Amino acid sequence: MAAIGEPPLRSGHYTVKSKIHGFECLRCGMKGYIRDIMEKPCEFPNAIPKYHDDEPSKTGDETFVAPTEPTLPEPDDADVAALQEELQALQLAEAEFDLLEAIQAEQQALEAMAKEQAALETQEKTEKIDGMVADLVAKGFPDEIAHWAVQESKLKWAEALDLAYQRIQREEHEILKEKEKEEKRLAKDTTVKRKPATPCSSTSMPPPPLPLSKTCVPSTQTILRNST
Repeated sequence: MAAIGEPPLRSGHYTVKSKIHGFECLRCGMKGYIRDIMEKPCEFPNAIPKYHDDEPSKTGDETFVAPTEPTLPEPDDADVAALQEELQALQLAEAEFDLLEAIQAEQQALEAMAKEQAALETQEKTEKIDGMVADLVAKGFPDEIAHWAVQESKLKWAEALDLAYQRIQREEHEILKEKEKEEKRLAKDTTVKRKPATPCSSTSMPPPPLPLSKTCVPSTQTILRNST
């Protein structure tokens, strides 16, 4: 009931601000946001509002102000200095990481260039070797000797040509020596197989018959003289 001289209270929710809940209905006790309270009917729409000692405000239907975030305490100088040092350390680490990535990228690029250069040099060397070998083969040297001479000369044409001639001469000399040894061996084997020679015969063929002579045939007088 309203006091004498005061306007009668309207029925329904009688809301006041609450430090804890935002708003509270002093009739039914519903608490929360004003919108949520007003969407539901009041259980005691005509009851006398019951005030709390810690809620002195008696005005109703006031606009609810959402509670603000708690204010953080201001950091002291030591905390600020520590944060700055940590930030500087992070920035330094990031700079070092970026530098390391740049160095790695440069190293990879150099390695790629070195591989490409090595491939080009190998190709040029192979082409030069093939050309020198072909020239030696055209001069009549065997392919194996041509390759050997080029490798031994370290791609020097004059030296390769000289080595090829020396190799040919050595091999021909060895062939002649082996041929002489074989001929001597065959000759020795033939000599061993022949029969020994006699005064009246040779190893090749028997001697022809000798013609009769007067000195070899004794006369009749000689025979008679010897008998007496």
